[in-house]
Amino acid sequence: MFLKSTTFRAVALFCAAATTALAQQPQLMRLSYTKVNPGMSHDYEEAAKLVSAAQKKAGAPWREVWATGIAGEFMYVGVSPIKNMAQFDSPSPVNSQLTPEQRTQYATLSRNAVRETRYVIVQHLPDLSISSGRTSPPALARVTTVRTKAGRALDFEALVKNVLLPAWKKAGIKDVVVHRMVAGGVSGEYQFVQFFDKYAEVDAWPSGDKMFGGADGYKKFLDGVATTAESAESMFARQLTELGFRNAQ
Repeated sequence: MFLKSTTFRAVALFCAAATTALAQQPQLMRLSYTKVNPGMSHDYEEAAKLVSAAQKKAGAPWREVWATGIAGEFMYVGVSPIKNMAQFDSPSPVNSQLTPEQRTQYATLSRNAVRETRYVIVQHLPDLSISSGRTSPPALARVTTVRTKAGRALDFEALVKNVLLPAWKKAGIKDVVVHRMVAGGVSGEYQFVQFFDKYAEVDAWPSGDKMFGGADGYKKFLDGVATTAESAESMFARQLTELGFRNAQ
């Protein structure tokens, strides 16, 4: 497993653009991480539906909503593509596309349900990702967030590209998306998102020894990780397709 032996820390990021063919992901995406008050999941999900309706009306190509799966601190994550930074000079879709009554409903639901929200912008790194070309929405994902040591981000990217990516391909691993933190988080933070449809598929994932051609190869990879990465954390997430949308292309 990737980073199986490292120290786990860092706040885990979530999945982005999973239902798009992975090679066609937008370069930048905005993610919202929301923790809700106890017993208020229904209200938050109703608010999330209003956000999706507003973005769809504004012409956004898609929006996804994910939530923590079997492991990790529970939260919701909304994911939207960024066409360009100029879009943030205009009013948000919630303010520009919803009716006054809907805006009031959204404000009430959010005020009651939301404990805290954090926004980040991430960049898709196609050169470090692997794709089967799937277009169907995966139900689940394993997310590993890595925080690199100061000044070692480019070395870490080289390790992924030259060592980890070939090992993925040799082991038959499919559909892993890699993102880099751009804004709202710690510089030098990366997320690895591996998609799957059933938890049973996790049982078939190759061990580190198998992936890297034996214990020596795995140790060499981990030594490279130890010199470039400060910490890592893994979690599972599930996609809530009923809260998002995808416009016809």
